Amino acid sequence: MSQPSTVIEQGLLELSGPPGTWIWALTCPIPDCDCRSTLVLSLNGSREALLERGKPIAAAWLQDGDHAAATEALAGLTCFAVDLDTLEVFSAAYKPQADNDASPDSDEQSEGGAPLDLEAHPAIKAVAERLDDQVLESIAALWYRGKGLELPPEPGLDGAPIPVEEWEKEQLIDWHSAHHCLRADLYVQDDTCYEVFEMYCVETDCSCKSVSLVFSPLAAEDAGGVGLVEFDGTTAELAPEADEQRERLGALWEAFCTRHAPHQEYFARRCAVMHGFAGRFVATE
Repeated sequence: MSQPSTVIEQGLLELSGPPGTWIWALTCPIPDCDCRSTLVLSLNGSREALLERGKPIAAAWLQDGDHAAATEALAGLTCFAVDLDTLEVFSAAYKPQADNDASPDSDEQSEGGAPLDLEAHPAIKAVAERLDDQVLESIAALWYRGKGLELPPEPGLDGAPIPVEEWEKEQLIDWHSAHHCLRADLYVQDDTCYEVFEMYCVETDCSCKSVSLVFSPLAAEDAGGVGLVEFDGTTAELAPEADEQRERLGALWEAFCTRHAPHQEYFARRCAVMHGFAGRFVATE
């Protein structure tokens, strides 16, 4: 079955900064699969060169064909698979299955095996580390369109109030309450997946840069958090749930800072946005 060229050519994105690099992001094509895997093809040079070299792989991926064989047949391309939420990187042999209960790196979901050690794959590492928030959000939008889903509307459009469930004034508000992010911010530590919640001050006339990060296990069987990180705009203070959780909380904070470097600027931008919404949040039951 042939694919329209407009479909095949979706996901061609230019990475910011030198050297000039284009990627071709291909999200999971299986309609009833919730996996967040994306095949990434990369080439230093022009968009046209990547389009020419990568089209056989794109066609095979979208037709659920043998994209791994097509990848191996083309020298000069950097190819890998990445999970949009955990940012774990797998080999290009990754092949998603329609199994929504499988973990990102399980044999049941992927033929690519365990996540790659990026230190052993410097070409892949060089591209994966340049997948910033803007690029990842663009890929996530492709994921929605590929599944036939509508993009969620942003809260508070046209100045409308922003409802927050069971919120009380002077409480911090999670970033996701004010924004419909297309991706979750997930971190895998010792086979446990954690989601981070960024809590911001939204007091009227306040310009503080304080942020609280809460790391919570994603799976119900891993109930119980590891604690939170308090960031005052300059320094961070770890507040683990228990002393034995301090090392894990520190590793999660380090992973967060690496992903969102430089984290001071990242928080400053988001603090300014959240303070801009001050006075528009309303509590709902």
